[in-house]
Amino acid sequence: MINARFIKPLDENMLSSLLGEKMPILTIEEAVLQGGFGSSVLEYAHDQGFYGAIIDRMGIPDYFIEHGSVDELLEEIGLTTETAIKKIKMITPKKEKRA
Repeated sequence: MINARFIKPLDENMLSSLLGEKMPILTIEEAVLQGGFGSSVLEYAHDQGFYGAIIDRMGIPDYFIEHGSVDELLEEIGLTTETAIKKIKMITPKKEKRA
C-alpha cells in the first residue's frame, strides 16, 4: 500500500517502477473521480506507454448524491473497505498452483 498524500507532484519514479513490474493498481480517493488522483495515474500510464496496465479507481462518482451521514453516503457509492478488498482480489493475478 502506498499513501499518495498529494495528487501533485505525482511520484513518477515510483509509479513507473510499479507499472514496469506489471503491478495492478487500485486508487482510492474520497473525492470526485473525474480529474482526481486516479485520473492522473491513468494519464501517466497512457503517456508513458504502459498500455496494458491494470488500473482501477474508487472514488465519488459524478452524479447527485443525497444527504446523509458520511458512512451512509460512502456505503451508497461503494466506497467501503469491503468493496476495496473485492476490487483488489479482482485485479490481482491468481497464483498458479504447483503440481
